[in-house]
Amino acid sequence: MDEEDSLIRDPRILLLIAGIIVSIILIYPHPTDGGISTSLNYGLELEGGSWLQLELQGAIVEIDSNPATIIEYEYASCLNDSDLRVTEVKTNSIRFVTSKEVTEREIEDLRYGAASLLVEDGRTTVAISTTEEGIVRTYLQNKLDSEVKILRVENGTAYEIRTNTSESEIKQVLTPINGRLITYTRGVSEETRDDTKEILDAKLNAIGLKDIPIRTVGEDYILIDLAGVDIATAMRMAATPGKFEIRIQIEGNETAHVLYGDQIEHVGIPQQDEHNVWGVPFRLTQAGAEELREAALRYNATTNPSAHHLMMYLDKKEVFSGPIAPSLAENIEKTPVKHLEARTGMDEEGHREAKELQSHLRAGALPVNVKVIGSGQVPATLGARFKEQLGVAGIITLIAVALIVYRRYKH
Repeated sequence: MDEEDSLIRDPRILLLIAGIIVSIILIYPHPTDGGISTSLNYGLELEGGSWLQLELQGAIVEIDSNPATIIEYEYASCLNDSDLRVTEVKTNSIRFVTSKEVTEREIEDLRYGAASLLVEDGRTTVAISTTEEGIVRTYLQNKLDSEVKILRVENGTAYEIRTNTSESEIKQVLTPINGRLITYTRGVSEETRDDTKEILDAKLNAIGLKDIPIRTVGEDYILIDLAGVDIATAMRMAATPGKFEIRIQIEGNETAHVLYGDQIEHVGIPQQDEHNVWGVPFRLTQAGAEELREAALRYNATTNPSAHHLMMYLDKKEVFSGPIAPSLAENIEKTPVKHLEARTGMDEEGHREAKELQSHLRAGALPVNVKVIGSGQVPATLGARFKEQLGVAGIITLIAVALIVYRRYKH
C-alpha cells in the first residue's frame, strides 16, 4: 500500500497524468450526429475538401502621354469649349483658360483635383491642384471605371489598373489624347498580390476557418486549400470577396463613385439601437470622410438626404442600400464625418444581413477582382477508417507507456 501511495505521489507520474488530461482537453472529443468529433485539423488529404486556384485580374502599363492634352480633351468636352487651352503646367498644378462660365464644383466633378477660378475680361482661368502622374491616373480611372495605382518602376512610372483590362482597351482609351502604350503586362504587382492574400486570410478567419493554407504562385495566382468544405461552399466563401465600393445615388438609378473599400479603416460588430434596429458601425479614413463629404455636397445630398441613398457594391453587385440619415447630412454639411453606421433592419433577418455586411466591410475590399481558374473536390484519400485506426493505435500506445512507467517505478 505504501508503495502504491508513493507511486501516486511521484511528481513524474503526476506530470504524466496531467499531460494526458491536458491533451484530452485540447483534443476535445465530443459526440456529434456523425459520431465522435475532435478539434484536430486533419488537412485536405485526411479530411477531404476543396481547393481553389484564383487569378488576380489587373494590368500594369507604362504610358507616354501629355497631361496638358488630357486636360484640354477632358474639359473641352465637359464645358463644350473647343477653344479651351492649357496655359501652364507646373509640378503640383495645371492651368487652363476657358470662355465659358464655370464653377469650382463643375471643374472638380471630373476628380482631377481641387480647383480655383479667376475671372477676367469674360474669360476664366482655372487652376487645378494636381500632378502630371495624378492627371494620367485620373484619366485612366475615369475612362476605365477602375481604381488605378501609381507604381515606381526602374524606367520611371507605371500604372496598375485594378480590373480585367485588355491591351486593346488601353490603346482605345489613349487614342483621343494621342497617347502611346509603351508596355503592357497582364497581372498585378507583388504588393497587391500580398495585400489580396492577407485580406482573403482575414475573410476566412472571420467566418471561423482558421489556419487555412493560402499560397501565392508568382505574382498573379493564389492557391487555397479548404479541408472539410465542399466545392460550392468554398466558391462562395473564398471567391466571392471582390472589389468593394461605396456609391451615392444622384437621381433615379444613376449613381456616382464615392470611395473604395481601402478607405474603411475599422469595422465594429453588429449592434442594435434603441429601436432594436440592427446596424454595422464603421470608420472611414480622413481621406475617405472628405471624399464622402465632397460627393454629398456635389450632388446636394445634404439638402435632400432621403432622395440620395448610399449604396455598397461588391464586384459591382449591390450588397447594401440605404438613405442618408438627416442628422448625418447635417453633420456632413459642416465637416467630414468618419464614424458611420449602416442599418440593415430588425429581427433575425436584420441581424443576419448585418453580419454579412460586416464581413463585406471587413474583408470584402480586395485590391483587385479575382477569377477562379481552377477548382476541385478532394476525397478523403486515407478516409475515416484510417483515422479510427490511428485513434486505436494512439490509445494502445498510451496504455503501453503507462504500463511501462508503472512497472518501472513500482520497483
